[in-house]
Amino acid sequence: MIVGRFIGPDAWAAVVASSSIFDLVIGICPWCWKMVWGLLLHVIMVRKNMISFVNL
Repeated sequence: MIVGRFIGPDAWAAVVASSSIFDLVIGICPWCWKMVWGLLLHVIMVRKNMISFVNL
């Protein structure tokens, strides 16, 4: 409401249009970071021979 009232309806339309993209990015980022850290941890443990692919 503040954007629409003080800046104008075009700015409000831009905020509304980009909010769904922002929500999508915020929702996907934690999942992506979990995948990256999981894969990185797996690679480190395999290289240090703490686990092997046979044990999976």
